[in-house]
Amino acid sequence: MNDLKYFISKVKSNPLGLIKRAFLKTVIEPLKYGEKGGYKADRYWQDRFSKYGSSIFGPGDHSFSAKDNLKMYNEARNIFIEELKKENLDFEKVNVLEIGCGHGHYTKTLQELGVKNYTAIDITDVLFAQHKENFSGFKFIKKDVSQEKIEGQFGLIVMIDVIEHIVEDEKFQYTMNNIKNALAPDGIFVITPVAQKTKKHLYYVKFWSLQDIQCYFEGCAFRKLVPFRTSHLLIIKNTK
Repeated sequence: MNDLKYFISKVKSNPLGLIKRAFLKTVIEPLKYGEKGGYKADRYWQDRFSKYGSSIFGPGDHSFSAKDNLKMYNEARNIFIEELKKENLDFEKVNVLEIGCGHGHYTKTLQELGVKNYTAIDITDVLFAQHKENFSGFKFIKKDVSQEKIEGQFGLIVMIDVIEHIVEDEKFQYTMNNIKNALAPDGIFVITPVAQKTKKHLYYVKFWSLQDIQCYFEGCAFRKLVPFRTSHLLIIKNTK
């Protein structure tokens, strides 16, 4: 779905809700969470997941119904699984890091694929107690990867629908270097969304392009961009 079709579908889905949301995102929330050059990400996501809990609306698009959100997430999940399986990973043995586990959509997906060695890093720990019950043996760590070092190395790093919420150049640079240093030799990094061009959208959204990412992963192999929701999924392999 391209940007125009996506916008039209949002208008048709809930026109009044879209107007209210636009006012919230452009006036109210910037006053509450915004700061020079960025926003208080830890507070924003703490509040958001405290409000919505394990609901799809925690990470989802509020312009759509829960049913439509679930449909989009499940379609994206199928693409994620299909592309990941092409990498011939031993899911039972690979050491996995998920950055931004949110309400656990891809945590569950990775568990169903057979992953045993799993660590999640998220900027908020609101849902950690619930996750620890649902995903026994998995590790959950509260950390801001745009400012705090990732400990250890991982054969698979997954970062789905997180990069666009890192809106400051310095934090983006730190994040990319942080991930590169945590990616094991022959490790795989899955990231989305990857946009056609760099573009600031809302106070808490900035879309990053392939060119923005490439310079931090010199010497790595870049797979072909795969359409994923309204943007693209990218797989990077550390060939060292």
